[in-house]
Amino acid sequence: MAHSSHMMMSPQEVLQALNARSYPLSTIPIKNLQFTSTVDLVRNIPNRGVALLVRALSLPERFPDNSVRTIVQDAGSKKLGVVLNNADPNLDADDILPEGAFLAVKEPLYSTSIIPGHTITVNYPSDLLRLSPLDPCVPSHWLTREVRLQKTSEVWKRAGNSFYAAGRYVAAMHAYIQSRAPDSRDLYCNRAMANLWLGRHEAALTDAEAGLALNQPLSHSTAAAMNCKAHYRAGRAAYEMRLFEYDREHFLASGNCVPNDSDAQLLRTDVRLMEMSTGQFDFASMPLSADQPGAPLDHASFTRLVDVRSAGPRGRGLFAKSAFMPGDLVLCEKAFATASASPQRALESGLIPERRVHIKVSSQAARDFMNLHAGDHWPKSPATIVDGLVAIDAFQAESITRHNCFQIPAREREASLDRVPTGTKEEACGMWITASYMNHDCIGNAKRSFIGDMLIVRATKAIAAGEEITLSYVPTEDAYETRTETLQAWNIRCRCRLCVAEEQDTIVARKQRAGLIEQAERLMAANQLDSGSVSLAVLSDAEELFAKAWSNIDWHVAYNAYFGQGESEVILKITIDLLRNLGYGITARGDDVIIDHTDCFLHSAAILAAYAVSIIGKAAGADTQSEAFAALARLLCRTYYGEGISFGEWELGCKGS
Repeated sequence: MAHSSHMMMSPQEVLQALNARSYPLSTIPIKNLQFTSTVDLVRNIPNRGVALLVRALSLPERFPDNSVRTIVQDAGSKKLGVVLNNADPNLDADDILPEGAFLAVKEPLYSTSIIPGHTITVNYPSDLLRLSPLDPCVPSHWLTREVRLQKTSEVWKRAGNSFYAAGRYVAAMHAYIQSRAPDSRDLYCNRAMANLWLGRHEAALTDAEAGLALNQPLSHSTAAAMNCKAHYRAGRAAYEMRLFEYDREHFLASGNCVPNDSDAQLLRTDVRLMEMSTGQFDFASMPLSADQPGAPLDHASFTRLVDVRSAGPRGRGLFAKSAFMPGDLVLCEKAFATASASPQRALESGLIPERRVHIKVSSQAARDFMNLHAGDHWPKSPATIVDGLVAIDAFQAESITRHNCFQIPAREREASLDRVPTGTKEEACGMWITASYMNHDCIGNAKRSFIGDMLIVRATKAIAAGEEITLSYVPTEDAYETRTETLQAWNIRCRCRLCVAEEQDTIVARKQRAGLIEQAERLMAANQLDSGSVSLAVLSDAEELFAKAWSNIDWHVAYNAYFGQGESEVILKITIDLLRNLGYGITARGDDVIIDHTDCFLHSAAILAAYAVSIIGKAAGADTQSEAFAALARLLCRTYYGEGISFGEWELGCKGS
């Protein structure tokens, strides 16, 4: 896969751990651990091979670092604190460590801490189990008279229903589990619905299908009604898991009991199946639902034309399964997780909890995620299921997040249309599993863009079947030293054609070019090169300085300046020069124009350049050539913005400026 991160993040890891040292999580089932007491624990290390039974004595408290803390008592009546780090941010503290709960801490880390007395620190949520009051491990003197009387399955189920009606879904699930009625179809249906509310879609699907598999003796009408409910809930769970072919079967089977809802769900599913198989998305309507960067959109992922393979010394990479032409859709992927930036929450601390929730409740999501590049983290552990929970190494997960995170530009659509007031930009970040395998190349052969939480990748040039798909992690127009320094922070030494060519230059030559560019920019700033007011002599001097530096003047400035003074011939020359400097081969054959993208580097200025040539050509009566460049402008616009902005909108914004 790609060896490095797609955005530079803070070097401070957000681990929410009192003990910052990485250590392996417990992967031993509770039944294979020996129960011990607090007095026998060794401090400041994980106590391997043992588990500690405790009972929560106080109301839990959630802290800003996403930890939940409470006071507990062990079987010997010793009181101590428990700190659960990396807690589910979507649950109340009372749902995570409720007062009176019986808990088993697997291979506990016992230490002194900021909490008075001694503390058990749990960095991996899968290392903490909530036990049933009926569990034989629970000491009898902890049990109340009510528990000793052992409620019937029906009583537990009614209690679960009451909790569910009150919106207390975690308590409802706990009660349903205590019901221990393996032959109750209704119970499994109720559990499926509670899990849906909790976002535990994999568990909801399992429960709904378990209910369908029962041969519980029921009247025909009752069985039919329950089957309909189970199919509908299974369909909803499968839809959220992106198992669209599977959810379609369940929605079809549920049509008799909820015809309107099932029909609507089937319609949605059919659209998702089309998106997934053909790559045909309604890109025009996508931005209408994306009210902020990373906003969740209801779409499938289209990734069937790419696959992950070995990329030699670059690790793993993403390769084309079929050929692509410039502008073709390579993939369109829904985010694994996203987070918006805010003054109170850094990008990574917002993304990490959402990602952690996702992999805790889905074994497949956990496997996909934990298979990504984790940098230098060692040892690397796969996701496993232990005691019915998804067990993942939280430290490895943090490293994966930092190495595979994309930064979503601040309102790319509005910014491109000059609709974002200064100081109002918003940012977000996210993770896309398939796209994370794309390796870096300063020029690359693909361009990514974003609409909401959808990441869109289009080919910038022809890509052969079997060829690796690459994009730049850094702005290609940055100086060689800047690009190199940034990439080194991610342990990348780029050997693309651009870097190899620039590396052959002397440091003196690169410094001279940088000095010329700085001189030209000062000249432009001092003379306020605005449309209609610029001195063409000054503009010519600036262009000459840029040319000596093997660089280009800010094309938008040059275009506006020459356009304002009606210099069409000059505009035509600089636009063609710009396109050629960006690697576009332009050959005229009579009235036809052949445009070669082989060596191109896609830049927003190329869109305006192609558009300008088409306008000048049309005015000159060269309709065929004009249309060729207009088609190029449309293609470049779609590739650059991923259709987050239509060419019509871009053209309107261009004319407005």
